[in-house]
Amino acid sequence: MKLHKKLFGDVWAWAGKIRTHELHNLDFHPPHQIWTGLRQLEGDLTYWINEKSFSEQEITARFHERIETIHPFVNGNGRFGRILVEHFCRINKWQEPTWGNHLQSKPKDRRNSYIGALDCARRKLDYQTLIKYMFS
Repeated sequence: MKLHKKLFGDVWAWAGKIRTHELHNLDFHPPHQIWTGLRQLEGDLTYWINEKSFSEQEITARFHERIETIHPFVNGNGRFGRILVEHFCRINKWQEPTWGNHLQSKPKDRRNSYIGALDCARRKLDYQTLIKYMFS
């Protein structure tokens, strides 16, 4: 919440406050499931890291997809989630995502690739497309 407030406190009065209303998007957690989702994600991350359940890149991709699906704030979740994931990688001394840098000169394609990769992970539990996007 502190990160979101720091990023957007000058933009929105509600920055850093957990969302309390529906967003009319079935992909995102309803407000009453946000805190539970965050606690479950924290537990899952601890388990995945300790048990080496997945590669570092896949743990990173799973973390990102989950925080975006929980969608704790009304707005700014994408930027918040990307910065949070980068911080997570730094503190674990893991490779940081490049977020589709190969598409830097094509912003529309970059965004569509990002959303498509998140959707593939969210709906099909196939994280390879998201990993490729995040680390190429």
